[in-house]
This record gives sequence, C-alpha cells and structure tokens, in this order.
Amino acid sequence: MKWFALNIVFLVAVQHGNSKNEGEDCVIRHTDSAGVCTLGSKCVAALNDYQRNGIPPTLCSEQRFPFLVCCTDLTAINSKKKHVESVQLATLTETRPVATTPKNPNPVLRTKRVSEKKCDEYSMSKSQTISASKCEYYNLPPGGVHSKPGEFPHMVAVGWRAVNRQVLFLCGGTLISSRFVLTAAHCTHSNLTLRNASPQMVRLATLSVVPGALAGSTYVLIEDIYKHPGYKSPFARHNIALLRLNEDVDFSDIIRPACLWSKPDLPGYKAFTTGWKVLEPNTTSWSILKKTSLSVLDCSETLKVSRGDMRLDELVCAGEPGERQSTCQSNRGSPLQLVSRSDKCMFHVLGVKASETWCKDQNLPVVYTRVSSYLDWIEGIVWPGES
Repeated sequence: MKWFALNIVFLVAVQHGNSKNEGEDCVIRHTDSAGVCTLGSKCVAALNDYQRNGIPPTLCSEQRFPFLVCCTDLTAINSKKKHVESVQLATLTETRPVATTPKNPNPVLRTKRVSEKKCDEYSMSKSQTISASKCEYYNLPPGGVHSKPGEFPHMVAVGWRAVNRQVLFLCGGTLISSRFVLTAAHCTHSNLTLRNASPQMVRLATLSVVPGALAGSTYVLIEDIYKHPGYKSPFARHNIALLRLNEDVDFSDIIRPACLWSKPDLPGYKAFTTGWKVLEPNTTSWSILKKTSLSVLDCSETLKVSRGDMRLDELVCAGEPGERQSTCQSNRGSPLQLVSRSDKCMFHVLGVKASETWCKDQNLPVVYTRVSSYLDWIEGIVWPGES
C-alpha cells in the first residue's frame, strides 16, 4: 500500500527533459544533489521523502512503467558501481589477459553505516529556512547563553513522576530517530522519592522544563529502556542508554533528530553543549535551555582520579577554565555536539554527559561517553536489520 500511494505521485509528477535509463547519473531536484536512476520500489529515500515530508520524487523517465526515480540510496549507487566495474572488467579481459595474482589489488571501499545513511535522510528532509549564519556555536560568551525557541529541535527532557503527580525532568537526552532518544545509563534510574525509579516520559520542543511551562511542548511516554549491558554504576564504563518511545514522533521545524558522530577521531578543538541548568544544588529547579561552547580536552588526567575502569577511547572530555561549574550543573545525559554548516545546520552528537563526579574538582573537565565507540550497539537497537 505504501508503494501504491507513491506510484500515484509518480503518475502525476512531471519531469521535463530527456529520459534516462536505469543506472544512469541524475540530479535530485529539491536538494540539487547527485543520484542514480533506479526502480522506485528499490529507493527507500524517495519513499521516506514522500511519506514524511510530502516531497515528490524526481523522475528519470516519463514512462509510467517501469517507474525510475533519481535515488541517493547507497544500494542503488553500489549497484551502478558494480555494473560499471563488471563492464570494465569485461573490456579488460578482451584486450589483455588478467593476472592471476594482481600486484596492486583495489582496496575495499568503505560503505556508509546505517546511522550515516539516516543522517543523510534527515539532512535532505530538513527545512531550508535555517541559514548558515545561525550555525555558529563555538564562540559563545563565557558561561553560555539562553537558547531560542526551536533552535535545538533534537533536545529532549527526560521526566519522572513525583509522588505529588508533578513531573520532574532530571535528565536531558537527544532525539536520534522517530522512536529513540539517546541519554546516559545513569538516567535510567533515580534514587529520589518518586512514583517510579525509572523515567516515564520525555518532553520535546520545549525551551523550559519549569512545571507549567507547556506551551508548544510535546509529551511522549517511554515504552522501553535499553541500558548498555556493560554498565554497572555511575563510575563504570559504558554510561550510555536508549529510550524507546511508545509512538513515532512526527518531524517538524521544532522536532528533528540529530546525527551521530561516526568517526573515531575527535574533530578539532571546539564543541558545544546544551542542557537545562540546575538553579540550586540538590534541588529540582530548572532554567531555560542553555548553550555553552567547550574545548575538547585530554581525558588522561580525569582517568587518574576516577573510580571506574574507564578507557580513553570510550570518552570525550570538554570544558573551559572558569566555566566548568556552569557546565557541570547542566543536567546529565545532555549531548556534547558539533554542527555542520554545509549541511543546513545538522547537529552531530559527539558525546553524552556521563557523570558529575569529576565536576567536584574544578581543574578537571566534564566527562562524556564517546558516541562513536558505541555505534554498533546503538544501530542494532534503533535500526535493527538495516544496513
């Protein structure tokens, strides 16, 4: 039924110009990006664009059957590459014998991870209203500043129900798909006197988590919690978790998932974080969402004073002299992130705030769980069976 609906769009869409055959290069109209002509039934990106955003596909041919669309799916591009390689190999065998043991075999080409493909989808469907001038977050004033409504559409507040039926938002998180939120493992349990030790809901599209500030916010219940199996305490490794929502979230200009940083190396020296700052220690008072620039720092000194078995390749440390107390007070589970100017201000989560233990020493940076070290685990839960 899904493809029947999309086929109706194919019938009414108009594509002027020369028709192209399957496997030929093409350009997608609404993104001006390169693609490969492929059967509509095999192009997931075209289907997602239509179902989620109402964007009709770019046709490669005016013929109704078969429906050929301009597709950015890696499966389509790889199919074309294999076809070209087979033609090249056939030509080579006709002109000269093929060596049984090639001296310089071609290296294995790296294909995109499923999380990288999802990031491409999010970028293609993202609103064009955000200008590149608004993507600068690496030189914010000392101590950070308040965020603007809708500025960070991936930010999520994680909430617990108190005994008085009030909802307390004790952690932050990041929307990474229509169904999943990324947060810290120690955000899956609270020692406060609450109706339930585990969080029950998340709040999206919210600038303030003060009780009663509901304008424009969206509540979604948590259906399941996936804590990393290697996590045991706030001072141990693998402080990362996923929250599965009980329904899919509709994307909009104010609700949009972030991408996951997939490279093992750290990008440069600057990043930034967003979170709801605690107004007073040991209280449940919260303020407006704040954004703070941070320098990416060496974690080796932090590891010397930690009580766990943390490893450098699983951590990201960040902070600024004189600003770490402000950063430490922001809620746990909040993201350390980057932004891509060339990709319509797409946010990339570099780390998840792991613990406030190290914040007691102002000479030490804040510790984040490095997302790139846990992509296999995240992808297996959020996008099972996809590749």
